[in-house]
Amino acid sequence: MTFPVFLKRLLRLNRRSAFERKLDRYRSELKIAKKTVRRWKHESRFHHGRVGTFKRALKAVRDSRHHYRRRILRPSVLRQIFVARATALRGRQADSLVHAREKSFIRVSSSYKAQLSVESSELSERAERVDIVGLSFWIPRMSDDASRMEKAKSQGFPFRTILQTRELASGAVMLDIGANLGRTSIPRAVLGDFQFIYAAEPDLANYECLVRNVSDNHLRGRIFPDHAAIGSRDGDTKLMRSPYSGGHRLLSEGAEPGSREVVTVPGYTLDSWVKRLSIDLNEIAFVKIDTQGWEAHILSGATSLLRQAHIAWQLEIDPAHLESSGQPLSDLFEIVERYMTHFIDLNSSAEGDRVREIGELMSALEYVGKTNGPKTDILVYRSTGD
Repeated sequence: MTFPVFLKRLLRLNRRSAFERKLDRYRSELKIAKKTVRRWKHESRFHHGRVGTFKRALKAVRDSRHHYRRRILRPSVLRQIFVARATALRGRQADSLVHAREKSFIRVSSSYKAQLSVESSELSERAERVDIVGLSFWIPRMSDDASRMEKAKSQGFPFRTILQTRELASGAVMLDIGANLGRTSIPRAVLGDFQFIYAAEPDLANYECLVRNVSDNHLRGRIFPDHAAIGSRDGDTKLMRSPYSGGHRLLSEGAEPGSREVVTVPGYTLDSWVKRLSIDLNEIAFVKIDTQGWEAHILSGATSLLRQAHIAWQLEIDPAHLESSGQPLSDLFEIVERYMTHFIDLNSSAEGDRVREIGELMSALEYVGKTNGPKTDILVYRSTGD
């Protein structure tokens, strides 16, 4: 074999080897591609399964939310029927029990008797008449600040809170301690939550509006307003007045009012006030206390009522006001935990279950004054069943 022939054969061999190397590389790449495709198909089936799982979970959440929303009581429903209920109430004949209750109350409450004789023209010098959800409502002229008066007009009635408390807030008699202008008592009476409501209000300007609001809306004999401060002892009590109707506060011994006006108000413990008005303890189903930090004082003077297992309580919790009253939040906790077994925090943003055992009260309310607002309201009650 000549050298040129050998060289040609060697070149052909090298060309075949290069082709084979390329072929091997292409085969390897095809193998990798097939493996990748198989992995993609597997992952696609896996992800498709996960997507299906997520879709089913999302549907379950939506269904649960739908069922939950259907169970929520709506304040708007109360607003929608309120005017009709008020109209029907005005058309009802007062029965003999209503008349008898009012006569008995007039004999005991001289403040109520005196306010019934006040003419509208006289009251209009100190208060303004407005319409709230179809009812005639008087608001004290507490300040020249027009925006404050507009805010007072727009507040309306606390339908949301009324619904939140309806598990426990119904029955024969309610006590409204710190009744203000009747924003709680009047709608509850119109809606028929209670047969009779006894309301204590210490500020005279608020009180005369409260009496007129009861009278103008045909609720005499169903709501009984008394000019009184409820606390831990009987006897005259100092009230520090505020520029707005919801800010008046009772003063503890030695407290300095600053530049605020201070007036003297007749005072009673809750037990003695109930006894004075001849209210049957067995009739009382619910007690609402909203007194700008005086709640612990009131509970201190309510031993007889606290012993009644059938009475539920709504309490405002405002740590700053409680502290300034001389009986801080810890005092209120101590009293409540002694008599009650369960509580409900009415703050819809609060964590935890809606109904909780009373032993959790202190830890559950640690947020109050720090997050989610400076205060809240709680319902407390004693369980006698499962």
